[in-house]
Amino acid sequence: MIKRLKKSTLFRKYLSLTMGIVLVSFLILGIFIMIFMLQFWRNFEAQRLSESIESISALVSDCVAIQDSELEISDIEKWRTISKLGSSYNYDLVVTNAYGKVVKITRRDDVIKRDYIISSDVLSVLATDNYYEKVSDTKSFYPDTEIVIASPIILRDGANYITAGYIIACSSQSIYSEAPNIVFRIFIYAVFAALAVAGVLTGLFSYSQSKPLIAMSRQAKKFSKGDFSGRIH
Repeated sequence: MIKRLKKSTLFRKYLSLTMGIVLVSFLILGIFIMIFMLQFWRNFEAQRLSESIESISALVSDCVAIQDSELEISDIEKWRTISKLGSSYNYDLVVTNAYGKVVKITRRDDVIKRDYIISSDVLSVLATDNYYEKVSDTKSFYPDTEIVIASPIILRDGANYITAGYIIACSSQSIYSEAPNIVFRIFIYAVFAALAVAGVLTGLFSYSQSKPLIAMSRQAKKFSKGDFSGRIH
């Protein structure tokens, strides 16, 4: 009974220590992995959206026209195709005229709707750089928007090309829930696997450590009875 108790006590001691180290290590590692993945996913999405915006702008240019000094969608079928393309990539598309007034959108809410005026800060950047990109701080757009990238809509006016408006692509925060969820599931599986391995290794280690102690306990009992024939290895 005493042997079992000593062995059990030693096993629990090593097991508690090992499990504690494993859990703390995985917690710290998990936090760093989640931060890294969120940043990586955000940068990846911003790059993908940036590479797509010129193509989207060219497609939009083919389905809009200026009528009575106003920018209008002239080809509804093409616009529907563009909307489906944006939806497949989880983009919300906003078309404005040259003054930032919303002409067409793929998702309506209480803020972004027809005749809504885009922030002058966004327009000034577009007018200067012919490009706009914003990550995280996107208060001028949808509440759940994480990334906003905009580009001018160029139309031909006789021999010249003019900026008739702007196409704005908004990527919502929901797209970032996918990567963290996948990483989190993998992380949980890894934690359970590590704990199982740690439990087995701890059991083997505690057994190897307690074996000499058990042998010493047996010899001590023999010595107490006057039997000095045994040896401790």
